[in-house]
Amino acid sequence: MGAIPVTSRGGSPEDGGGAFAREFARASANRSWLRRASGAVLRRLGRTWSHLRGARPQGFGCEAALDWLLRSRSVEECLTRPGQLEALRAATAAIAAAEELGQFEAARCWQEGMLVGETSSSGGQSRAGEIRETAGLTAPARRNARNRDSCRLALAAMESYRSGDEERCADADRMVRQLASRQADDGRIEPAARRRGGGQGGSTAAAVEATAMFLLAAVAQVRCRLWDADHDFPASIVDGDGRVRAVIEWVERLCVDSGRPKHGPPSIVDLGCGAGRYLRQLRRALPDAKLTGIDACQRALAGLPADVERRQGNLLRLPAETGEFDAAMCVEALEHALAPRYAVAEVCRVVRPGGSVLLLDKQLTSQPLSEHQPWERWFRPEEVALWLAEHCQDVRSSPVAHGGNGAATGLFYCWTARRRAR
Repeated sequence: MGAIPVTSRGGSPEDGGGAFAREFARASANRSWLRRASGAVLRRLGRTWSHLRGARPQGFGCEAALDWLLRSRSVEECLTRPGQLEALRAATAAIAAAEELGQFEAARCWQEGMLVGETSSSGGQSRAGEIRETAGLTAPARRNARNRDSCRLALAAMESYRSGDEERCADADRMVRQLASRQADDGRIEPAARRRGGGQGGSTAAAVEATAMFLLAAVAQVRCRLWDADHDFPASIVDGDGRVRAVIEWVERLCVDSGRPKHGPPSIVDLGCGAGRYLRQLRRALPDAKLTGIDACQRALAGLPADVERRQGNLLRLPAETGEFDAAMCVEALEHALAPRYAVAEVCRVVRPGGSVLLLDKQLTSQPLSEHQPWERWFRPEEVALWLAEHCQDVRSSPVAHGGNGAATGLFYCWTARRRAR
């Protein structure tokens, strides 16, 4: 009997040597699927355990940290000690965090306080120059004092996110989680890991700097994982989806009872618009409307229809004038805002008095058993209604169906409101 020619990995000439290769690829795919499935199960079990023991998700920590910086007056306390480099470094970090999160008024006040302290301290302008040189946020080598490891951890995370390397970014995710685990009940981030049996450590300035650096690291995480990531943004959504119906019904009410002047088409902005799947639906419903899409991701904006104005920005720093639009909608984007209560205020700011606001997002009770990004925060219906009530009237909320579900499952909620006159 003649010898059978040997091909790749022992396959016969009839199948081109691919039988073994196909079996190997199938087995590898199965193993890969098992690894992914087991990883997803373990992550879900971890989230469930954290939920049962009452742990606060990372997505809640950023707003609490920002609240502490703005309301505790700890930054102002640092500014009363202009001669202390630690205090000025903490104030510098707080100013940077406030600007990143859209709190420009607080940042301006702190900046003015720091400038007054610089010029009034001994040494005058030479001292101010020394402060600016040594208070930079990119100088981890200078951070060699006790209780500085939270700041070093945040700096390392930011540097890893800037690298774009996936392995380093995964390490940075763990660093941010570690920082979030150091959050005290009042929102501050402990300057160092708490020792067993110990209380809060470090000075007020150290806590201010650690808290501000945590916020800057969280911003870097969202920028790396969401804004600059290579995502595929859906450009369409089925007409029968309950979320589409909610948006169209809201627009129809807007045209009837929004108090908009009768002349001229309405101006509507989609905040966190992605590739414009809802804007396409709006264009079909309102052919003459002036539509604007705002998103933090430039790649997503490139997918918008040509007749939609596009602007780059995030929910905490919207590139729009106060009262510029007749209506604003924000669908499944509020969950990505690091400080959603402040984001709701910013959404309302860009709507004129008497204009309309629509928010549509996920409900908190579904979050513990769902896949989501670590910074995401889902919501209780009543808390979003309260945030809207600070700026609006006629606040309403209702569950919304999604996908092929004919009835609402409780995952999505829709809130609508009318902008109150100032």
